[in-house]
Amino acid sequence: MIFKLIPWGSLRLVAIVTITASIAISSTGLYMVSMYRTLTSSLMINDGDAVITSSTSKLPHTGLVRYATTRIANVEGIELVSPEVITPVVLNGEVVFLRGVNLSLFNKLADATLVGDMTRGDNEVLVGIRLSNYLRIHVGDSYVITAIPTGKEVKVFVSGVFRSNTSLDDEVVGDLRVVQELRGVSPDYVTLVRIRAGGLIDTLLHNITSRSELDIMPLKVISRFGGNRSDVELVDELLGRGIKISSNLLWTSLILVLTASSLAMYYSVLWSLSSLKPIINSLKFLGLSSRVLTSVLAVKSLTLGITAGVLGYLISYLTLNLIFNITAVRLLLHSVELVNDFKVLTSSALLPSTIILLTILVKSKAIAEG
Repeated sequence: MIFKLIPWGSLRLVAIVTITASIAISSTGLYMVSMYRTLTSSLMINDGDAVITSSTSKLPHTGLVRYATTRIANVEGIELVSPEVITPVVLNGEVVFLRGVNLSLFNKLADATLVGDMTRGDNEVLVGIRLSNYLRIHVGDSYVITAIPTGKEVKVFVSGVFRSNTSLDDEVVGDLRVVQELRGVSPDYVTLVRIRAGGLIDTLLHNITSRSELDIMPLKVISRFGGNRSDVELVDELLGRGIKISSNLLWTSLILVLTASSLAMYYSVLWSLSSLKPIINSLKFLGLSSRVLTSVLAVKSLTLGITAGVLGYLISYLTLNLIFNITAVRLLLHSVELVNDFKVLTSSALLPSTIILLTILVKSKAIAEG
């Protein structure tokens, strides 16, 4: 009953500002998380795969590991071992991923449908269907590609276009040795070693990574999908030319959004408290203590903030989903899929609520003085 003494309508401005702030926070957060997840998912290809990368490298895309393919393949339960090198290259004026693989394993790796022919020479490549459609690349075309890490150039011939329904459809696939040279690494090192196993993957991976010949470089095993948010530094440090909006700009935008939202909510609470002054004075005259009034305002504002935050998140997600469906959003020519992120939802709901609650508590003395 006591909560009805403070009308919800008096907090209308706080609700509007909170929803607006939540939409801004959620939209920025979901966009950033979706980009990071796109980079990470490009490592995995298939859900059943596990990849071994360097544990000392900040970014899995730029790290190197020494591999012993024969030894790994001899572990019981291993079905596929694919050493791969990933490097960014400029193709037809765009920055794309060139993935070097053992092409004899390509069909097992991707289970792809091929239009054209499998590569026969070192400088022949396969192009994923989505990348082919986006850049209008066809079987039989020739291009000069430039490796970003080394600046080396090589002329390649497109022998085939494939469809795998994986992230490979946004990439160029070439011979492992050629890509190692473009990346500037020796034949003993790769970006990752992909493993497919039919048994208990964690046990198998433990057996693999504990082998002495693999202890030369510290390893990290990624056997389950998970976003690595530091991957976005790859965009800034190495692949910045391939994206219109860098992560620095996105982080700056997020900070500005948070700052502006915090100030807007702070002043909206002050305005609401000012408009509630006659009601608060009347309730105090009737015998309600300032502590009780502050508690009522805090609980109602916190409830309002969480509700408005969740609503703002839903509006953001549905709006971005519509935009992503209408406009193909790409990161390094990988199609960006919008993700539903619980951490963004939590931030969207709790951050505005916390700011509102802190403002009320800070102004509790003003409430007491009337």
